[in-house]
Amino acid sequence: MLLTLVVISLLANISLIGMENAIHSNRLTSSFMSSSIALQRAQRAANLAESSIDRQADYALTSRFEPIRLGLFPQFYNSGSQRQSSWQKILKNELCFSNRHTVMQSIGVKPDGQQKSLATNKKVISAYLIEQLLIETEPAASYYRVTTCGLGLNGSTLAVVQTIVRYDTSWQRVSWQQLH
Repeated sequence: MLLTLVVISLLANISLIGMENAIHSNRLTSSFMSSSIALQRAQRAANLAESSIDRQADYALTSRFEPIRLGLFPQFYNSGSQRQSSWQKILKNELCFSNRHTVMQSIGVKPDGQQKSLATNKKVISAYLIEQLLIETEPAASYYRVTTCGLGLNGSTLAVVQTIVRYDTSWQRVSWQQLH
């Protein structure tokens, strides 16, 4: 009888250890998938931003640090007696998903409990901003920094991608890096 109880206790402990490992593996997999999807969404936003670059656009700000054309910023803006980078202010002040500062992409999701309804809510998945850089070259070309943010599955995983684009007659990506 005692031996049976010991064997049952040992089997229960082994199954609990296996269950903990399975739960831990599931969490790691979910986290990796969410990070991967966030990066894919940020890359997609970078592609959209790069294809929308227009040399004739107005890259200027209002006095409230809002762009005149949504998502288009100068490289620097004056803050008191200092010049600060636009993309750093956006990320520092968590304005990446602000409908006054960046161009956002969203997907439609059906509300819970309304599978037969055609009504959908918009879920923001990524956003981008474009800065005109102060680089002068011969022959004349313009350079732009594209900063994008992508959200993962759970909405708390964030990927930030930044590219530099050269534009003379068409755009060409010069560099790409993942910041977050």
